[in-house]
Amino acid sequence: MLLLHISRSSGPPPAAMRQAIYALHQTQAALPKRWAVRPQARVRYSMAAARSVLNRVRAYLRYRDTVTQLSRLTDRELADLGISRYEIRGLVRH
Repeated sequence: MLLLHISRSSGPPPAAMRQAIYALHQTQAALPKRWAVRPQARVRYSMAAARSVLNRVRAYLRYRDTVTQLSRLTDRELADLGISRYEIRGLVRH
C-alpha cells in the first residue's frame, strides 16, 4: 500500500513524492486492459447486470404464474386445450 502525505505548499513536489507518483502511474499502466475501465463504464456495466438479473426474475415470475394457472385447470379443461398435466412445465418453458 502506498501512502502519500501531500503538503499545501506551492513548491515542486519532493523527489520521493515524484518517484512515488511515477511508480503509481507505472503500476496502473501495467494492469490488464480489462481492469482499466472508466468509472462511467463501470456504472453502465453494473446497471446492465442489474437489468439482466431483474429481467430474469421477471421471466421466472411469469413462468411460475403461468404454471400455477395451468395447474389449477381440471384434466378436462387441459384436454380441451390439447395439453396433458405432465406437459405443463415443458410447454410453458418454451
